[in-house]
Amino acid sequence: MSTRYRFNRLELAGSLGDIGTLLPLAVGMILVNGLSPSGLFFTVGLFYILSGIYYGVTVPIQPMKVIGAYAVATAMSAPQIQASGFLMGLFLLVIGASGAITLIGRLIPGPVVRGVQLSTGTLLMAQGVRFIAGTSGFQALQGAAEPYLTIQNLGPLPVGVLIGVAGGLLTLLFLENRRFPAGLLVVVSGFMVGLFFGTHEGFEQITLGLNLPAIFPFGVPGVQDFTFALLALALPQVPMTLGNAVIAYADLSGEYFGEDSQKVTYRASCITMALANFTAALLGGMPLCHGAGGLAAHYRFGARTAGSNLMIGAIFLLLAVFLGAHALSLVYLIPLSVLGVLLLFAGSQLALTIMEVGHRKDFFVALLILGIDPWHHPRLQPRRRVPGRHRGGLRPEVGAAEGLKRGVSQGGLRYDELYRVTVVNEGRSHERRYTYDANGNITNILMPNHATETSRTSSCRNTPPETKASCMMTWIG
Repeated sequence: MSTRYRFNRLELAGSLGDIGTLLPLAVGMILVNGLSPSGLFFTVGLFYILSGIYYGVTVPIQPMKVIGAYAVATAMSAPQIQASGFLMGLFLLVIGASGAITLIGRLIPGPVVRGVQLSTGTLLMAQGVRFIAGTSGFQALQGAAEPYLTIQNLGPLPVGVLIGVAGGLLTLLFLENRRFPAGLLVVVSGFMVGLFFGTHEGFEQITLGLNLPAIFPFGVPGVQDFTFALLALALPQVPMTLGNAVIAYADLSGEYFGEDSQKVTYRASCITMALANFTAALLGGMPLCHGAGGLAAHYRFGARTAGSNLMIGAIFLLLAVFLGAHALSLVYLIPLSVLGVLLLFAGSQLALTIMEVGHRKDFFVALLILGIDPWHHPRLQPRRRVPGRHRGGLRPEVGAAEGLKRGVSQGGLRYDELYRVTVVNEGRSHERRYTYDANGNITNILMPNHATETSRTSSCRNTPPETKASCMMTWIG
């Protein structure tokens, strides 16, 4: 068997190592922004397979985090996200084909790259802890730490914490075991928990069929979509893409795979990401990139060849083609705390690259990058909107009432000066239809064109009235 492709337990375990980053944003962008499930999973699978074939080593595929987090948090429309994919594809194609990225890479010092890797690793670990503790924004919206499990507590202990601790111990015990790879054991165990104790949401609607993604499922984005996407999504994403998805990723690939990764250059990374984003925009998927964190995750759990790419890519393609939107029902079987365990160990693997820094002043630069990373400061993160473009403007952080106005959203949702929901009814926002109950809980979200496929019920249970509006649309924590 060629070392370029291996198909064994370790490669399979490694191929699943990065789903903790991929799945939460993917699910959020399908449910909140109305992206096409078929187009999203199809694009991810195709990008995994083609990247593995071309580069010949393990290649990570991730959502563009700045675009994904901001789009979900502000409930942007699908055409705006499509426009951001086209813009990022064009930018990456220009700097890749022209060779400008090579010059940029030479000008950025090594300690800065290590700082980006440390910062990204810390961010992944923090998000993993949130998933285990049940405090992420997605879990807050669902009103439960494990929204797709029928059991929330075992005695006084949250079930997510118990699953997270068990998954962490399982990972530590089998981390270097080649016969029983840790990543595979954790994911399979999570699936079993979901099968026995899950809500099995959407299982009754699952049907096998041929679900090829449509081209421009939401129509061609307009000029306003491109203008807004440029300022709100593409420009904020560029620094992180250049630092983490190009320079830090290519350097880490060379460190892990040596001469086998000779095709993983700054230019090639930009061009392959550009092609992936053009495809994703055409099919209604989410903007995609490579990433140092994703590579660390795959490598930590056993991936060493392009065989891991072919296996995980085939999984996503099969889900997209044969299940379409119903693939989400299988995704829901994995407890969020299991994804948290994967994120925690993947982040630690990436953060450990700081050990390669040899001098005190270089270590200082790396720590400085960690300190100024805006994604570690809540006040610099994108603020959220509740459904509808209400007249009160953007909502400040939870607990801050200064500057708020009484307002009425386009759908008729009313707020008082403390931003509590006072009148609720049925409304529309960003081509999605929201239904509320008398307590301000979202009871249903329907998307056009595939409403029956992506409708879901969610409620902010056990949430005080003061934070009800915040809970309803806070997806990314």
